[in-house]
Amino acid sequence: MYFKQILRSFSLLFLLGLSHFSIANAQGADREKDHEELRSLLKQVTEAVNSGNYESLSSHFASKFTFVSLDQKKFTNVNDLKKHFEDLTKGEKAPLKSFQFVPIADNLTEFPSENVGLSTGTSSDTYVFADGDTRTMQSAWSASVIKEGNQWKILSAHVSANILDNPVTTAAKNMLLKVGIACIVGGLLLGMALGKILGKRNLALSAR
Repeated sequence: MYFKQILRSFSLLFLLGLSHFSIANAQGADREKDHEELRSLLKQVTEAVNSGNYESLSSHFASKFTFVSLDQKKFTNVNDLKKHFEDLTKGEKAPLKSFQFVPIADNLTEFPSENVGLSTGTSSDTYVFADGDTRTMQSAWSASVIKEGNQWKILSAHVSANILDNPVTTAAKNMLLKVGIACIVGGLLLGMALGKILGKRNLALSAR
């Protein structure tokens, strides 16, 4: 009798373990599917931004989202985000001719809950400035995604860069250096011109 009870207990534990193993395998398979969908999401968003197809961004962001751009501007509306990207390369005051982002995730997305994922990564970004200067910069990004209507979408994203070492600050330093050199050269030329004028004036006065 006692032996039968032990046997039943072991059988129950075995069934529970088998059930848990089956559930874990099913969840693992589901997560692999999620990872594939998230890789596709990253690829589609990257292609949309790099190709200027900003209209397609609407389908990749959650109904309520937050996006903080490299210049630390916050966006909660897709239309405002589209305009931001367009203003970078269009118009008389556009600072850039073009740009390309190549984001790569550090690791697989982590899932703190069933329908929410967290991811971080880096990006190698190339900027062609309005003056023709081309520079490449490394940036870092973090993002959270949420499943809406059985589709993964961006809930929040933040892009950042080294404020002390990036193409914008380097370009600004170079511009200041060019302006400084131009001012020095201009001052020397002006001094030489004034020297000649004063020399001729003094010569004329002494001739009298």
